[in-house]
Amino acid sequence: MSIIELRATSLATPIAPGFPKSKVATIANPSIHARLCSSVSVLLLLIPGISISAAAQTSVVLEEVIVTAQKRSENVQDVPISMIAFSGDQLEASGIDTLIDLQNFVPNLNIGQGSQLANTRIMMRGVGSAGNNAIEPSVGTFIDGVFYARPSAVLGNLVDIQSVEVLRGPQGTLFGRNTPMGALSISTKKPTDELSGRVKLGLGDYGMRTGTGIVNIPLADSVAARISGSYSDRDGFGTTTFTGAGPTGDFGEREDTVVRAKFLFDISESWQATLSADYSETDQGAPVTETLPQTNPQFGGFEAYTARVLGLFGDIVEIGDPDDYTINKPVRDRTVDEQWGLALDITGDIGEHSIRSITAYRDWENDVKSTDFVLAADFLLRDGNFATESFSQEFQLLSPEGQRLEYVLGLYYYEEDYDIGEQFNLGSQFCSFVPPPLRPRCSGAPQSPASTVDYSQSLESFAGFGQMTYHISEDWSATAGLRFTRDEKEAEITQVTSNPILSILGFRASLPLLELDRSDSQPTWLLSSQYTLTEDMMLYASVSTGFKSGGFNSQGSGDPLTAEERSFDPEETTNYEVGIKSTLAEGKLIANATVYRTEVADLQDRTLDADTASFLVKNAAELTQQGVEFELRARPTAALDLSLTGAYLDSEFDSYPGASGLPAGLPQDLAGQRNHRSPKWELSTVAQLTLPLADSGMDWFVRGEYSFRDEMNVGTTTNGNRQTVQDAYSLVNLRGGLMDREGRWQVSAHLENATDEAYCQTMFEQPLGGPLRAVDAQTNTSLVNCILGSPRMWSVEVEYNFD
Repeated sequence: MSIIELRATSLATPIAPGFPKSKVATIANPSIHARLCSSVSVLLLLIPGISISAAAQTSVVLEEVIVTAQKRSENVQDVPISMIAFSGDQLEASGIDTLIDLQNFVPNLNIGQGSQLANTRIMMRGVGSAGNNAIEPSVGTFIDGVFYARPSAVLGNLVDIQSVEVLRGPQGTLFGRNTPMGALSISTKKPTDELSGRVKLGLGDYGMRTGTGIVNIPLADSVAARISGSYSDRDGFGTTTFTGAGPTGDFGEREDTVVRAKFLFDISESWQATLSADYSETDQGAPVTETLPQTNPQFGGFEAYTARVLGLFGDIVEIGDPDDYTINKPVRDRTVDEQWGLALDITGDIGEHSIRSITAYRDWENDVKSTDFVLAADFLLRDGNFATESFSQEFQLLSPEGQRLEYVLGLYYYEEDYDIGEQFNLGSQFCSFVPPPLRPRCSGAPQSPASTVDYSQSLESFAGFGQMTYHISEDWSATAGLRFTRDEKEAEITQVTSNPILSILGFRASLPLLELDRSDSQPTWLLSSQYTLTEDMMLYASVSTGFKSGGFNSQGSGDPLTAEERSFDPEETTNYEVGIKSTLAEGKLIANATVYRTEVADLQDRTLDADTASFLVKNAAELTQQGVEFELRARPTAALDLSLTGAYLDSEFDSYPGASGLPAGLPQDLAGQRNHRSPKWELSTVAQLTLPLADSGMDWFVRGEYSFRDEMNVGTTTNGNRQTVQDAYSLVNLRGGLMDREGRWQVSAHLENATDEAYCQTMFEQPLGGPLRAVDAQTNTSLVNCILGSPRMWSVEVEYNFD
């Protein structure tokens, strides 16, 4: 849905809160067509009622939404881009606290989470970045115009937000950093010249505690400050029955802290500067990772696996009901993600032109401890450290508005130093895994660290970009955009193995220092045209290209890799769109739709390299993603808000020779198959009723939300394994409460994943499946593990606003 604040323009009644944090429920064999028809029918049946009552309710309309997707303030209905926008007030009211919550209400946006935050991938229209920590993102994320290179750095709480704009398709001709598949543009609220503030407190299931505080202070006639902070803490919702060596506790706990300070300086009537500083920290426990029982019937060697693991470790991971959130393994996994940044944003006018300068520095560090093997044993432990320092400078020049020719020009510079350290330590039971003759060598050599990998990369990027629109007539305009990017990268990697058993097993060997460097340059462009059929209906069509620079594989390996084997080349996208945006029924109904086709050449994907027997990111495939995106929003009465958004996606590899094989299988060709994380259908629908509570000056509200995502392969390896397909699932969230009509306070209750259904965010085949006998070579099947989503959770919130 397009989650935009909806309000009757003649009323003071604020929209009620909605959209609790999104979780989803598994549904067996859903009829997507029935769901779509039912949802659309609800909206369409209301349209006659809208016409009949129009004379009596001419003031009840959908609010005009202003966005800055094209660097100018415009009505979202006038922007020729497939996009969904969220007002800041609506985000606050909806309970959408993170981008992970957001994905369930934005069709064709998917955030893939693994066992480590640093491996998070943001995908648009089924395309994202492969599982290599040093790869460039396919979807650019910008907060107040500043580029965030690492997706995990933006997964904390969204606090004091002005707006969020989700832009689909390449956006490089308007944004500083490359955005080959789309962009997330987030704006935080600026200081104002009025004293105001807000306090919000919450309690909930699993010991959840939340608190948010915001204060806006005018410091002088031309200076104002805005300070915001948020804290949330939640216990784990998964438990362990493990009694062996190693730590125990709960799975899934999380603690988030966010602080931001912004200072606004009115330098003159036409010049303004905003200085901002922010800090955030996320402390997250182990994900709830279950071994799925439904893989057992396909896995003929299950008895051999059980005997092998019991003989080695004396215990086995429970394989039972994945809905009970109970696991038999050590609770060691933990991630601490910390970042801070400074930014200076200066805007002003020179003559009739506008100028903007954005200068930013960011520091991000992610420390992780993990046990990735899903065993009831103190086995092989991994410690990782990811750290970046980045500096960026962007200049924008905007032409005067209202001219026949309008343009935006920009220059961009970006540099980043990225360090990745990985250390493997042998657990107390690891040496029992190796053949008996080798156990003395295993136990007699260093256990911690047993092997280390250190990767260091520096990036320097230069870009010039611009976009100009020529208004051919009052109703017809044409736009052309051009960008040139040059990325220069240098890297070095070294690997030291202290315990020889890891070399003997082919897992890690000591490798000499390897130095790497590359330079990629690429022009990208945009051509589009839009035509206004009527005052309330616009058609548009566009062709655009995107570019993601090449890079290096940053992970360790069992055998030496050459510089050529560690390198991969740029990825290119070509995107075609035709769309319509319309405002109907005298402003009470919005209906938008886009038909698109995205062709990806030299897709960067992680696959098993047959020559080196290592998983490497390569230019592996040619891919076509095409489909339809639509959005319907209606306000038939002042009390009722309705919305429906959806997407249909047709995904196909045009070629993918040498793709990773199925478990114990040979490399394969995936031509003609769907890409992973590319569901055919996605839907989101919302209904909210807000009514006055007699003459009390208060309103009560109820809200229901439903989102649906079709089946998709969520496996970490692109191999078409049907065992890692997540069935179609849906989400039901409920919300209700009471609020002051003047917006001074509100009390609300939320129920997330109301039907308490289980689903898998990510699946992966059993690590070390061959030696553990967890793979059946005859059927090419394996035991499969699942990182579960959250169960049903309730919460209550109290909020007070002052000014």
